[in-house]
Amino acid sequence: MNATTDKYIIELIEKLISKTDINEVKWEATSRNNQFLLKINSGAFIIEKNTYPASRDKPLISFKILDEIGDEIERIEQTLPLLYDLKKDSQTTKELDNLINKLYVKAEANVHKPINDSLKKILNELDIFSNSKK
Repeated sequence: MNATTDKYIIELIEKLISKTDINEVKWEATSRNNQFLLKINSGAFIIEKNTYPASRDKPLISFKILDEIGDEIERIEQTLPLLYDLKKDSQTTKELDNLINKLYVKAEANVHKPINDSLKKILNELDIFSNSKK
C-alpha cells in the first residue's frame, strides 16, 4: 500500500466502526468461526480472527476488502508487535492494527446483538415474573 491508499483504508475502517457502532450496517456470521461479513452494493468486507497463535503466515486478525464481483482488492493483516520495527511506516501499521482490532470487536458485537437483546428480554421478563410472585 502507499500513503494515499493507507489514508483511504484508515478512513474506510473508521467509517465502518462508526456505522457498526450505531447499527447502520449489519454484519453476518459466516460458516467459519470468528469470521464476519458485511455486504454493500459496491463490494463486501470480511474480518476474521484466527484462534491459533499468530505468526508471519497467520495474522491474528485479517480484514479483506472485496469489489462488487467478489475479487479481493485489499487485505490488511494485523502485525505482530515484535515486527513493527521491520515495517516501513510502523506508526501507520500500529494505527491500522488498532483499527482492525476495534472493527472486529464491533462486528462481533453487531452479529451477536439480536441474541443478546433476546436474552436481555427473557431476563427482564423473568425478573418481572419473580417480582410479581412476592
